[in-house]
Amino acid sequence: MLRGNHEGPEDVVARPHDFPRKLMHKIGNSWQTVYNAFRGLAGELYTAAIIPKVAFIAHGGIPTNTSKLEKIASAHIDHPEEPTLVEILWNDPRKGKGITPSFRGVGHYFGEDLLRKFLEKHKLNMLIRGHESAPNGYMLQGKVLTLFSCKIPHYGNQEAAYLEMPLDESIKDIEDLVHQI
Repeated sequence: MLRGNHEGPEDVVARPHDFPRKLMHKIGNSWQTVYNAFRGLAGELYTAAIIPKVAFIAHGGIPTNTSKLEKIASAHIDHPEEPTLVEILWNDPRKGKGITPSFRGVGHYFGEDLLRKFLEKHKLNMLIRGHESAPNGYMLQGKVLTLFSCKIPHYGNQEAAYLEMPLDESIKDIEDLVHQI
């Protein structure tokens, strides 16, 4: 499990953030204790992962301010002075080049040129991410696999998906490893 934008730092809260309200409704007065435990767990989750020679895995995307793995590994420590954590949780890929502001008000869109440079630098083949709905639970666009594990209809998803990834380099077709739920 990786940290997502809904488990982000307390100063950058995803909207809607209805989890506290749902906890109040489900468990009553002890909601704050459960929520604090959840926030503690969220702070322990990894920000990103790498499958060597295969993929960079993050909730949102690659950071546009650094490509150094050391900076990515310490993103949670360097926040809020450095934007790396927020970018990994909120950035989205787009066709084209460069960096543009995101409609979300947090993070950026990064172009194919930046993704290619990032992947080449780290000898990786693709980005595996979540953060955006995908009509079939997943969407493969070039070197980006977007997985969406939520079946809530207002996100536009009828299907959810997960990826079963081998821990070696035996990947023939990435779509053969995606499973709809």
